[in-house]
Amino acid sequence: MGPIALSGFVGVALLPALEGHRYSLRSRPTGSRSILRYTSVNYVATLALEAPRFALPVIVLVYVAPSDNANFYVAWAIVAVVLLVPATLGQVLLVEAGRHGATDAGSSAGSPGRRSLSW
Repeated sequence: MGPIALSGFVGVALLPALEGHRYSLRSRPTGSRSILRYTSVNYVATLALEAPRFALPVIVLVYVAPSDNANFYVAWAIVAVVLLVPATLGQVLLVEAGRHGATDAGSSAGSPGRRSLSW
């Protein structure tokens, strides 16, 4: 894991020399506040969706016998694939809704994703 992280740092250090100009992380793009507000809702929803998926196996590991834990893990691995569907659907809807701009979120006109997000 260390060499991969080190290669990232080396790449960032060499980027100005390769591109011919410096990149600044200090200036934010215009409209970043609305982008942050729009995506933070999805971030919180994703955390709420993923929390049980990561917490439950740890709880089972602590409180259940090893043989029962093995049975649980097989079933949990199968269910984890099924849980990818709502997470992927949420990401797709976010991208489709944000495709035409996040400023007119109250409008139901536009892309199919935007129409499916409006109640």
